[in-house]
Amino acid sequence: MQDCIYCPELHLRKHLVTEFDYIFASSILLNTKSTMPDANDIFTINIKVPLTDDEATKEGALLVLKEIKPTWKRELISFKAFTVGITNKILCATYSPANGTTHKERLLFRIYGNNTDKIIDRNKEFNNWLYLASHGCAAQIYARFSGGIVSGFLPGNTLTVDNVRNDTIVANTCKSLSRLHKLKPNTGDEAKPTLFIKIRQFLANFSAHYESKRKQERYDKFFKQREISFLHDLHRLRDIIQRRQSKVVFCHNDLLIHNIIHDDKTDSISFIDYEYADYNYQDFDIANHFCEYAGVEDFNYSRCPDKEYKREWITKYLIYYLERKPTKDEVDNLLDGNNIFEAAAHFFWALWALVQSQISTIDFDYLERVNTVQINNYRFSVVAGLVLQIN
Repeated sequence: MQDCIYCPELHLRKHLVTEFDYIFASSILLNTKSTMPDANDIFTINIKVPLTDDEATKEGALLVLKEIKPTWKRELISFKAFTVGITNKILCATYSPANGTTHKERLLFRIYGNNTDKIIDRNKEFNNWLYLASHGCAAQIYARFSGGIVSGFLPGNTLTVDNVRNDTIVANTCKSLSRLHKLKPNTGDEAKPTLFIKIRQFLANFSAHYESKRKQERYDKFFKQREISFLHDLHRLRDIIQRRQSKVVFCHNDLLIHNIIHDDKTDSISFIDYEYADYNYQDFDIANHFCEYAGVEDFNYSRCPDKEYKREWITKYLIYYLERKPTKDEVDNLLDGNNIFEAAAHFFWALWALVQSQISTIDFDYLERVNTVQINNYRFSVVAGLVLQIN
């Protein structure tokens, strides 16, 4: 399995998963509400599991397992890394009883990348995960350790650029997303959209000055020479979006195709990776997902949906979300806002990539992939959105 940073339009995002049988714990499942432990019931273990050294990672994981699974014998435990640690490392621990009569037990270790807490609220992620688990929407969390989480293990295959358009998969994706959007986690704050809060957080953690001369030259070439002002673009986007008065719901906010899991045995769809899950504009979650049709490993924007496909997709989504057939106006409302929220997604992940190019300690050249594709897509979408507003 490969783990690569890519962004929807820069392809500088996290968790580029290529393994066919990728299995991850934090999944949105289509089942009923279950009884799960709250935060006070979760083991909190002061053990650091290293991120970059594979053997040290396994040794740290074994120390955690000794606390939460004391009956597991070390010689019967095996490990498999699902990522190479570009942002986070996902490590699967499998316990195989010697008698062969007992089912194998599996747990997943999610080890956070260095400095990611500067742009990700890990406590909010943890509490959201617990809430989703209590509603049958995520796997059980077994423990928190220093810099990560241990959770249950759920099967599924990541979507591809081909099957993301499969009629059954589309229907189940719409069903799962509508269910997520109807949940109401108590975050302790008013349900405000996170989009511009997060963008400002990215900007606060980014400087246009690089210590590396090579990075500085590339940044200047892509952004300064084109006189791109992030604050100006932020205000422009915010003004357009606020005029739309889009509905605010609990969103995933990162629905790339490899964050969507299909279980062919139950024909259900699950979502993974809750790092950015929060209240946000309903339109954003949908538009961001459409951006991801371009693909991950071999991206091609000709794969992105056309207007008629989007209309059909949105109609299916609204049938589940509203629990009735939507009106033409309801469909048109989401469809009309799509361009401007695609622009917001381009802008959001471009800033994310730039922040990562400065704060990440992982050996990965974020700026190597930076080009004008994202900016051009962003600005085209803004212009298209403005035209729609005027017309």
